[in-house]
Amino acid sequence: MKKYLVIIVGLVVSTTGYANIRLPSLVGDNMVLQRDLTLCFWGWADAGEKITVTFLGNQFTAQTSSNGKWKLNLPPQKAGGPYSIVIAGNNTITLNNLLIGDVWICGGQSNMEVTMLSAHNPDKEIAAANNPNIHIFDVAHAAKALRAEDVKGKWLECNPGNIKNFSAVAYNFAREIQPIINVPVGLIECAYGGTAAEAWISPEGLAGDPVFGEQASQLKSLDLEDLIKNSETFYYKWVAPIDKSDPAYTNGMFDWAKHPHPEWPVTYFPSTFESTPHIELKDGIIWVTKTIVLTEADIAANCTLRLGVIEDDGLAFVNGAIVGSTRNEKTNTIYEVDKGLLHKGDNHITVRIIDFDGGAGMYGRGGIPLSFITPVKTISLNGDWNYKMSLDTTFITSYRKRFNPEHVPSVLFNGMIAPLTSYAIKGFLWYQGESNTLKAYYYRGLFIKLINDWRTQFKAPSASFLFVQLANFKSPSVMPGESVWAELREAQAMALSLKNTAMINAIDLGEANNIHPKNKQDVGKRLALQARKMVYGEKNLLASGPVFKTAVYRKNNCTISFTNEGSGLSVKDSSGEVNEFAVATGGSQHFVKARALISGKKTIFISSPDGKPITAVRYAWANNPAGVNLINKEGLPAYPFRTDDFKGITYDENYDVKYNKELR
Repeated sequence: MKKYLVIIVGLVVSTTGYANIRLPSLVGDNMVLQRDLTLCFWGWADAGEKITVTFLGNQFTAQTSSNGKWKLNLPPQKAGGPYSIVIAGNNTITLNNLLIGDVWICGGQSNMEVTMLSAHNPDKEIAAANNPNIHIFDVAHAAKALRAEDVKGKWLECNPGNIKNFSAVAYNFAREIQPIINVPVGLIECAYGGTAAEAWISPEGLAGDPVFGEQASQLKSLDLEDLIKNSETFYYKWVAPIDKSDPAYTNGMFDWAKHPHPEWPVTYFPSTFESTPHIELKDGIIWVTKTIVLTEADIAANCTLRLGVIEDDGLAFVNGAIVGSTRNEKTNTIYEVDKGLLHKGDNHITVRIIDFDGGAGMYGRGGIPLSFITPVKTISLNGDWNYKMSLDTTFITSYRKRFNPEHVPSVLFNGMIAPLTSYAIKGFLWYQGESNTLKAYYYRGLFIKLINDWRTQFKAPSASFLFVQLANFKSPSVMPGESVWAELREAQAMALSLKNTAMINAIDLGEANNIHPKNKQDVGKRLALQARKMVYGEKNLLASGPVFKTAVYRKNNCTISFTNEGSGLSVKDSSGEVNEFAVATGGSQHFVKARALISGKKTIFISSPDGKPITAVRYAWANNPAGVNLINKEGLPAYPFRTDDFKGITYDENYDVKYNKELR
């Protein structure tokens, strides 16, 4: 299990009991300290205890306050290492293998969290990931009602054993940047799949927000544990009638689990259904089954069933008997199987999967295979399974009525970010937005609030903030239309109005059937390009693809000009035409495909498809504009854009009046 969720309503700090110095998790062996900035060390000890820090031949002292806390600032240092540091009081702690370089906070949701094991070419990439000048720290999941003082995690050197369960995006960024800047790089991963931006902003950062401000202000009186308990009660009341609607359910029994079903079609696990091309399944209930052969020795004692992550909800059976269940838990499932359920010969394993929204299936987090473990051997469950959809329906509205603590405003900031804010950092990497697509218009201001809040909390008002625009996803677009994903991408781009921000384009890196595209290498490379240009002074470096500049309209055509064209505009295929352009003509708001050709080093010429004057142009305005092919000759893709300001799917007039004035 890579991460785990910690729910704590309050944090009480005892004023006694710190006879020995205690350090936060972030201050430990292998830590990377930020060069050229004041360094902060802190911890807990007895009230009034004298603390001495010895570093690079110098001693610094502090005294613990009445609440048992101490904090000490050290002067800025140049890059280097490895060093040791000694912290002494009633006890002495020596920290080893410390480096001084650049520290990056790597935040967001699942696409930042996707590990090296789940990215492209994992075996090759992990084997080559051996760089002692890159150190990593993975913050454990924690949603808290009050501001926490510590996180769970540990600094580790970058090597094949340590990197395999770490963020692929973050590592690929560091792999590109570290040899160029030639100083150590520290990566602090603070990512949590399926989370919304508002959960990552502090209560202070959301103060006055008309949508989330009141919720954030009420956290001090919020009982998260009680809400979760009530949510469980609601969920089971809600799911009971769904069970009865399942054709596999008869007279209180799940009949489909009683026998194997070799007549059902075949799919493959570990995987998600959406990433399996030959399967077309909508949200609903899917049954899967597999038969294994056991010997007398295998059933001499209890066995273990490992099914990886079951997404979204799962109910597991062995020979018709329930052995375990999981509900929206993104961790590997491990169930004990009583030997009394087993027999010599064929035994069938069945899993009932409820898919509420997005990806669903069974996959081993951290590369752990699906398996059945007996006293004498391990039987792999990777491979062919039979499957059948029993109930095809849409659960998403009712499902989201469940209380998800990771969606409560500010709780992830309190649990995962607040304890880090004393640490000096170079900048931020961010990959999130999928969970806010249905409120993309809100995201215009919300994302800006997040960036400003993190800079304020880390006391780093000019820290660089590099973020990834959402990749293409879902069924490829056939005809032009409206798109919540396109609106979210536009909202992300509006954050570029803030200084020291940069956005990398991933519109060509997505996968129609996989919300977690495997190509994290190019994401990391493109982040590194932006960092080299904006942060590390390579001012003449071309760091992005073409960016829309102007549109000049004539009688029945239009010329679009771009910046960041590099050596010139190009297409990445042999078609000669630029795909995914759409236009509205004659003053309408209806968009149709349009023929677009490169007409100059930095220009595109678009003809009106009906002879009427073109009044608006859109490029790559879709959930998945799969045909995007506009690049500069350096190979970087053009960013999606639109020239109109028509009200989209997520437009909210009340929000527009109260919240988005600052964007005009």
